[in-house]
Amino acid sequence: MPQDINYWKKRPLDDFKRDWEGQGENWIEDYKESINHPHRDKLVEIFEELNPQSLLEVGANCGPNLLRLGKALPGMEIAGIDASSLAVKKAQEFKIIILLK
Repeated sequence: MPQDINYWKKRPLDDFKRDWEGQGENWIEDYKESINHPHRDKLVEIFEELNPQSLLEVGANCGPNLLRLGKALPGMEIAGIDASSLAVKKAQEFKIIILLK
């Protein structure tokens, strides 16, 4: 069920609801740990074929898509945007450019 933007902006780290199968310390860590999920391999294949110059991901969370794509296509400029300041902070630890909405 879609949530309103304030849910994502204010979602606390200790929210029990999980977006992935992870059992990490919080939902952002679970999402970060999903970096090797098989669907990301498909993203890499698609972007390798398209060979774009740049990418902006809307709703990037802490950036696992961007991290995987950045490693696979090191010449591509990547950036993301997310409503959660907590997710953005985690992404910045990976040196991924993600902006608050």
